[in-house]
Amino acid sequence: MSSELISNYTLNEFRNAIAQNWHEAAILDSFEAEGIDIDIFFQPKRNYGECYTLIEQFYSTLDFTVDGDVIKIIRVFETFLYKTFPSENTVAGNQLRYALYRDGYEYCDGRILSLADRSPPLDWGSELARKFDLQQLDRQVRRISDSIDDDPDLAIGTAKELLETICKTILLEKGEGYDSREETFDLLKKVQKILSIMPEDIDNRAKGATAIKRLLNNLTGIVRGMSEVRNLYGSGHGREGRSSSLEPRHAKLAAGAAMTLAVFLYETHLETREEPTP
Repeated sequence: MSSELISNYTLNEFRNAIAQNWHEAAILDSFEAEGIDIDIFFQPKRNYGECYTLIEQFYSTLDFTVDGDVIKIIRVFETFLYKTFPSENTVAGNQLRYALYRDGYEYCDGRILSLADRSPPLDWGSELARKFDLQQLDRQVRRISDSIDDDPDLAIGTAKELLETICKTILLEKGEGYDSREETFDLLKKVQKILSIMPEDIDNRAKGATAIKRLLNNLTGIVRGMSEVRNLYGSGHGREGRSSSLEPRHAKLAAGAAMTLAVFLYETHLETREEPTP
């Protein structure tokens, strides 16, 4: 089995489609925007035109067995699909989506995602952001997803920011103010109180009251842990030059916990939102 993360078939399909639909300036802008180098001396075995050759000269500088290089070309393909074939009801667009699917990728909502690596918590967050038009949340979810493997520190820092965004959004939608200097933990306590999900709000006679109170208490534990990890390893503070970073698995744990809590808080907010007066 080839060790390449994207097949020649898919590369060829996109090369042909891009060469047929984009002019040279658009090709140069899109490839260079993703930091892809060009070898102007490279000559492909077949020459079907200047655009075809130009794309092959960009391709020739990439190693498709390396995650970083594959991510770069995937971003170019995302832009091409989004701008050229926004509708799924085109033969050419569907042919490109099929090529991606053969390699284990899926084009969805303007992004190409790996079917093998999709993380349910992050998907929930993206779906929630799209459904309720929380654009800032969507940007943070994408940043976390894109940086977990290559920049775990950034993923951890953004996960904490995501919790702050959710808390501030709920407070604003509830007509409550907050101090911009407040820490995430303080924002969470306010949100818990407004949503009536403080441990003391649970009736001791309710079934499973003890377990529910324990879970609610653990919410604050998640935020405390996120803040401590972010302060030690996240992107929000400068650190001593020889300090070490965490591994992607640690970032996934932090991001997963943050996303699960964020989804729980916002869905609780939606369920308890007052209905409009008729």
